Amino acid sequence: MGFRSMNIVCGPEHDIRTVCIELPEEPKDIGIFVSGGLDSAILYFLLVQENINTGSKHTILPLTVSRKEGSKYFARAVVEYVQTYFNLPLQPPLDVGDNTLYEPTQVTSGIQDALKVGCDMVYLGLITQLPEHMIGWERPRIEESLMFKAPFNDVCKSHVVDIIHRLGQSGLYYLTHSCDHELGRCGHCNGCTERKWGFSQMNLLDPGLI
Repeated sequence: MGFRSMNIVCGPEHDIRTVCIELPEEPKDIGIFVSGGLDSAILYFLLVQENINTGSKHTILPLTVSRKEGSKYFARAVVEYVQTYFNLPLQPPLDVGDNTLYEPTQVTSGIQDALKVGCDMVYLGLITQLPEHMIGWERPRIEESLMFKAPFNDVCKSHVVDIIHRLGQSGLYYLTHSCDHELGRCGHCNGCTERKWGFSQMNLLDPGLI
């Protein structure tokens, strides 16, 4: 299976990296997990944008696992934002996976469900995380393959913040939720400290806090 690639150079001056977004050359039904956070939000945006730029040959299906940190609220808002931006029919994310499982395996169960409902491929916004942003958290152990893609696997939160900034999609800063708690921002959990770190690395203020 051949792929068409879009490369994005991003990140702070001391840590420039390149993100490669690949879409298959042949039409596919593609699932993209949208958690309500920054990473999956901009990945969904990029996949839809690239699909449109290459002739809208694919079906891009937003998926979510309704996890305890508020995915059920924020994923819908992100999906509606992207679909409205690109003038697409509004389609809420499909709820998949088992949110009663141990957290790292919830994503795995979601991927299994995505394949069951007809997705040929699945994309996930996993990023590289610093140890201090993973206290008590275990990253899902998923290997990339022809059916599973994690384009942000080798970049950090700072690179994600930069991509959103470069694309002028600051609206996503307000709609996304990074806190480990269901609503609000505690300012001290893994998600809050990582997001704060990402903005500080880019010398930017998080407008979602204003």
